[in-house]
Amino acid sequence: MSALGELNANRRSRSNYRDSSEPSDNYEFKTPEVFQRCLRSIFTIADIQQVEGLDHPVIGLDIGEVVGKEPYMERIYIEPEYLEAMKD
Repeated sequence: MSALGELNANRRSRSNYRDSSEPSDNYEFKTPEVFQRCLRSIFTIADIQQVEGLDHPVIGLDIGEVVGKEPYMERIYIEPEYLEAMKD
């Protein structure tokens, strides 16, 4: 089985990475804080890309709603092992 397992484009997934710190309520685009706001949230996979130097693809998630925008306006890329495929 590939590193992606059951993760495919347009499939819903949830970040399963755990972090003990909580983000603040003041929003400025700070990458660690944005990732923390995404924890345990469910997103549709928007993109899968192979990155030079990595032996596995990265998964693109449209996360705009986390920062008060339309989902497509902000995208993060995350490694597949930090995602959990959700049932349709």
